[in-house]
Amino acid sequence: MAQLLHHNTFGYTARCPRAAGFVHLCFGNLGLALTPAELADFRTRIASTYRQCTTSSRPPCDPDARCIAVPTPATRMAMVFTLAELTQLVELLDCTALFLEAEELLKGGA
Repeated sequence: MAQLLHHNTFGYTARCPRAAGFVHLCFGNLGLALTPAELADFRTRIASTYRQCTTSSRPPCDPDARCIAVPTPATRMAMVFTLAELTQLVELLDCTALFLEAEELLKGGA
């Protein structure tokens, strides 16, 4: 059975015992299986986009419109979010990263 790492109203993260080292990130209608390095890279991309949206003197667009594009490593592909969805995704990724970091620290101290 998968180990739930974190969840909110937008999605969840879990670790599958059969997928060595992969974190499953499910949000909206999209699911990703990411290595720890890919998860860190994805978190950086999302955080960067979120900072641009929230520190700008004017909002990027209507907060309820899906108009915030996050680039992906794939050519000509982006993920598009509302500001509320992006906020939930940032929270999901931040809490998951904190959980994984705490887990590593506890393993090292054992």
